[in-house]
Order: sequence, then structure tokens, then C-alpha cells
Amino acid sequence: MNLAHHLQQHPSGIYYFRLIVPKHLQHQLGRKVIKQSLGTRNPTEAKLLAYGLAAYHLPTFRTGAGMDFKKTLEALQQGQARTYSITTPQGFTIKADGEDDHARAMEALKLLNGGGSNLPPPIQPQRGQLPSGNAIQLQEASRKYLATIKATAVRKTFTGRQKALADLVHWAKPTTPLHTITRTDLAEFHQFLINQQQAKPTIALKFGFIKQFFTYCQNAGYYPNQDNPAAGQVSYTKRERSFRKKLGFEPFTAEEIQKITSNLDRKKPQKYWPVWIGNYTGARVNEVAQLRLADFITVEGLPCFVITDEGAEQKLKNQDSKRIIPIHPKLIELGLLAYVEELRTKGESKLFPKLNNAINGYGNAVTKAFSRYLDELEIKPTTGMKGFHSFRKTIIHKMQSAKIPPDIRAQYMGHDLDDEHYQAYSRKYTPKELAEVIFPALG
Repeated sequence: MNLAHHLQQHPSGIYYFRLIVPKHLQHQLGRKVIKQSLGTRNPTEAKLLAYGLAAYHLPTFRTGAGMDFKKTLEALQQGQARTYSITTPQGFTIKADGEDDHARAMEALKLLNGGGSNLPPPIQPQRGQLPSGNAIQLQEASRKYLATIKATAVRKTFTGRQKALADLVHWAKPTTPLHTITRTDLAEFHQFLINQQQAKPTIALKFGFIKQFFTYCQNAGYYPNQDNPAAGQVSYTKRERSFRKKLGFEPFTAEEIQKITSNLDRKKPQKYWPVWIGNYTGARVNEVAQLRLADFITVEGLPCFVITDEGAEQKLKNQDSKRIIPIHPKLIELGLLAYVEELRTKGESKLFPKLNNAINGYGNAVTKAFSRYLDELEIKPTTGMKGFHSFRKTIIHKMQSAKIPPDIRAQYMGHDLDDEHYQAYSRKYTPKELAEVIFPALG
């Protein structure tokens, strides 16, 4: 048989053996693919291991009719050799019949692949060394990290981090010394989550949280400050990224905006004002829903919103979200500032005093109410989703169409520009400067 390598490489560098089971044996085996970690980042060693595994599995496929494939597979995994004949890419044929022949066949493959005595040894996971007294168990490190972030994290985000770490602790065992966890271990944990049939976006989110956990542990001295083992474990192909983009939030059309804004009920302020504010700011739903009356200020004679996390129970996605946004003249014309003053005279402190802080934040009720409103108006997405976040995408598209520079867009939307030159040498735009450039684009 001509032997393919049947190799795949995980983003962590570990090689995997992958072999498709013929359709007539898939029901018998109970799987469509055989996939097994080879436990090495060494391509030459992985190639040799793949030869050996394929030599075992492929003859079984050829003679599998009427055979108990599961028992055969169990026997092979226990090291019981089979009779096989391998034709290598170099044109040599190697035959084996029994354990001794199999061992000699593997030695021959080493020589044919330029290995011999010079074959590099398997790359072993490097377990970190910590100064004496700094060792900590995984569960305890997890507890300390969660206690540190609890006061500032959004409830939904905190719950997600809590669940991700709980999964890791359960898989790796609570008493595992943190500094002994390697990149290879997390590659295996990744595979465990895949085997649990968890969706890739869910796994990616969990690994994002776990990466933040290990960064905290490195800064605290609990984990060696050399490599974050969670980094790069989950990645999307170009095709996957394109597909996810199609399934994201879609912007509203001009006709849909007209339909949305013309049917609002002014007598329901917690449904009325979030929509209008979202339509002219593109702010995230929680940024709008948690606004306090103290967040309405005047800068150089211009009325503004302050998007902040300084108030009780106010949370932001990140530090770049903190910003000052000029209030669009249309919002003033509609009576937003008059409504703010009315609430102040009533002794209120919040723009939407009837909203509760749910697990998703103050915006939870706003999101649900707006989704029902879109259903009533029969506004449907084409391929992705439409909801309150669509205002954000609509505003960004309007600014792009008006050729507004990226740094101005980023400041207005609360995004990280991720430009070292800009961060080092540029200043923030004033609300007046933002208004002069952005308001004409928003209409």
C-alpha cells in the first residue's frame, strides 16, 4: 500500500494522526474519522508514528468485512502487531509480521527518512520552574483570579470566565500544580472540548478567558513568565472568518431606520430613548441603558454624554469604551435634555430608573424589547442578525461612506485603534471636533 502521512498540525504545534474511515465501516466502528494526538512537535518523528499507525489501521479497513473493528482497534492500541506491507514514498517496500518485524520496520523507516541515530528526540513539554514558595494549585489560582476581577467584570462576562475555568479545573484536576500545565496540556483540553461537541465560537471564547487567567497568573508570579499556554490554541480559517461575518449583525437600511423611528411610543421612555440614542451614537446597549443623569455634561458649550464605568454598577467592555460623545442636535430637538431635567426634578439619578441590572447588564430588557419591536415591524435579517447592535454597524458604515478617518471613528465608537504611532503621538479629539466631522455624516 502507498502510505500517506495522514498528519495534521494543531496551532499549538502538536501533530495529530487523522484517518478517514471508509463509509462501509463507519457504522461498525461508530465513527467517521480516527484522530489521535501523536504527542510531538517534531515533524520527522510525527511522520514515523503516522507510518506505524496507518500500517495498523489500513489493513483492517481492507479486510474489515465481518470483523469486530472495535476489538481489533483495542488490540492495536495495546501494542499487538499486525501483518502489513508498506510502500514508502521512496519506492521501498517493507513487510512486517509480528512484534519483532514491526520494530525492525520502524527502524528501517527511520533510516529511510534520514533519521538513524541523528533523529532528533521527541520534543518534551517544558514545565515551568517557579521560585520556591510560589507554587499554587490550579483551583486555588482560579479562585484568586475570579475574586480579583469580580468587582469590575460585567456579570455575563464574569459568569463566562467562571464557567471556562470550572471546565479546565474539572478536566485537569483541582490539585494540579498550576506551573506544571503546559501548552500541550491545553491542546489536549481543546481536543476534549471538541469531543464534547462544543461549538468552535464557544471554545474560542473559553480559551480567550483562559488566556486572560494565565496572564493574571504570570503577573502574580504563579506561572512562569515565558509563554502563555492558552495563546493561539484556537484559530479561524479565512473561510470560517468570512462565514462568521455573514452571520453577524447586519446594518439597518435607510428605509428600516425610518420605519423604526416613526413608530416609537414617546410615552414609554425606556423603549423610546434607547432607540433614538442608539440611532445617533451607535453606542453599545449597556452603555446606553446604564446612563446616569450625571453623565450628561457640557464641554465647551456642547452637550455631551459621558460613557463611563465610574458609577455604581456601571460596566464597560474595556478601557477604550470610556469616552465623551457629543449629543446630536436631533436628540436635543426631540427633547432628550428636557427629559433629563424632568428626571432631575423628580429626584432620579438614572436616565432609565425602571431598568434592572440583569446578568447581561442593564441593557438586557432594552435588547429584548427592541427585538420584539423589530418583529412587530417585520424587519428581518438577510443572512445574519438584526437587533440593537445593528445601530452600531449602521453608524460605522455611515462614517466609512463619508470617508471619516479611522482614528475619529474609533474614538466615537469606543474602539481600540491598535496603532502604536497613534497611541504614542496623537491626542484625543475634542467633542466639538468630533461633532464637526461626524454629525454631517449621520444626517
